[in-house]
Amino acid sequence: MTEANLIALLTDFGLKDPYVGIMKGVIAGINPKASIIDITHEIRPQDVLGAALVLASAYPYFPEGSVFCSVVDPGVGGKRRIIALETQSHRFLAPDNGLLTLVCERERVVESASVEERRYFLEKISATFHGRDVFAPVAAHLAQGLDLDKLGARVSEITRLSWPHPQMERNTLTGEIIYIDHFGNAISNMDAELLKSTFGDDLLKITVDCKGHLIQGLSAYYAQAPPGQPIALIGSAGFLEIALREGSAEKDLGLRRGSSLTLKKGK
Repeated sequence: MTEANLIALLTDFGLKDPYVGIMKGVIAGINPKASIIDITHEIRPQDVLGAALVLASAYPYFPEGSVFCSVVDPGVGGKRRIIALETQSHRFLAPDNGLLTLVCERERVVESASVEERRYFLEKISATFHGRDVFAPVAAHLAQGLDLDKLGARVSEITRLSWPHPQMERNTLTGEIIYIDHFGNAISNMDAELLKSTFGDDLLKITVDCKGHLIQGLSAYYAQAPPGQPIALIGSAGFLEIALREGSAEKDLGLRRGSSLTLKKGK
């Protein structure tokens, strides 16, 4: 695998506080030639499932050999492990709390480690800021080509999220909203492949019901609906999403993470 010396950061730290900048400072002190790209720091606090979805949507578009440092870590300071995984194309560093569930479903893991070797951490370790003291320095070393086996023992199993899988009963497919993006678009757990295998190619005959809002057929892009009208379409991440033209499905339709939606195919 080619080494890109590129580190992609994903956290729930936000940008109001100095946490992200401090992590970048630590990385620069160890690996000053590394490029650092922010995927996002606006994951909802402690939203591991949302982080898993965002990471899975982003990593395929990065150069081979990139290091993905993801810190959405409700268990910081506790007994949870930190793990590093290497696939055929990338390296991933995250708490072992399910954040890497989708990565492991989509990629073949060729190497893994429980991150334990303290010589790759900062000297003083806070129980509340492992992003600075553990994740950032380890990511910096990984981007320089550090072998995973130097970090700790190989990992045989990782923690996986209880992913909310859609359910089919009779002619109705039931799923739920799993993520709300910056625009208020409500992204579901139904991907394009599932819809095609369930309903075939004619998606215009599908009726979507989300909290009593009925949408007839799937559209190709947002502007196909008039302003203020709900619309269903396959978004850029490959999942069915509910949007409101020039509005917010979250605010105007009351959609939330966990909101149920059903799909039926008409005649």
